[in-house]
Amino acid sequence: MGLFDNVRQRLAGEASGPVSPNSTAGSDVRYATLPDDNYQRVVGESFYQETLEATAELCTLGEDDRPVFVAYVIAEPDNPYDRDAVAVHSERGKVGHLSRDDARSYREVMAAVSAQGYTGVTCTAFLNGGRSDAPNYGVVLKLARAELCELHLGIASDPPVTRTAASSVPMRATNSDAGHLRGKHYTTYVDEIRVLRRHGHDDSAEVLLLELLTVVETESAATGYGVAPWYYEQLAIAYRKRKDYPAEVAVLERFAGQSHAPGVSPPKLLQRLEKARELAERAG
Repeated sequence: MGLFDNVRQRLAGEASGPVSPNSTAGSDVRYATLPDDNYQRVVGESFYQETLEATAELCTLGEDDRPVFVAYVIAEPDNPYDRDAVAVHSERGKVGHLSRDDARSYREVMAAVSAQGYTGVTCTAFLNGGRSDAPNYGVVLKLARAELCELHLGIASDPPVTRTAASSVPMRATNSDAGHLRGKHYTTYVDEIRVLRRHGHDDSAEVLLLELLTVVETESAATGYGVAPWYYEQLAIAYRKRKDYPAEVAVLERFAGQSHAPGVSPPKLLQRLEKARELAERAG
């Protein structure tokens, strides 16, 4: 099996394999895969530049031709500085941590993953930066917010809350179907969309994505969380590929009109909107 086949297998479901150069060959290590509709920052990469430079050799090209690798997200309860610490590894070793606040927000997620017999979580990671005079790399994970991961794992103790602009009093979501299409949460459709596009069924993928946008926005309105940007981005990429710039503008304007969670993706898509408007104007 080639490296790229191995990466695809790991991204499709459970993954096993080394998380550092010191891992034991043949050990029974299992990783859970969680929803990936958000961007999660990593901190402390400056301490792991040599490892990140070695990791760059493993990267393949992901969405928008950005370098990606398989990341292993592992709790570090024995960390002497923070018992809630969560480390991020590549197959070359540790490359960073979640911030202290983010690690605490994922505390219940990591506890549930461990209780279910997993060593940690595997997900796609983007490798940013590169080498000039010295290595200068950074990492961003494709990993859903902790609240959605808890729902995925079945450990959410309370329904999500939403806040109105006129009041700071939280309001409980009343629609248990928010975020679901035909009985499945929208995050479970990611692989189906990728398969449709991989096999050239772009029209079917577009129809499904348009349905999912409504579902994403319904859940956002019910919970008060920002919309998941991946679904808008996939439509924008498809429209630009076929030079349908007005359609790209329309879907990105739809995204711009929604509430956004903090992260890399909202500014990126809003910048893409400006470019799409320029292209649409030139096309006349």
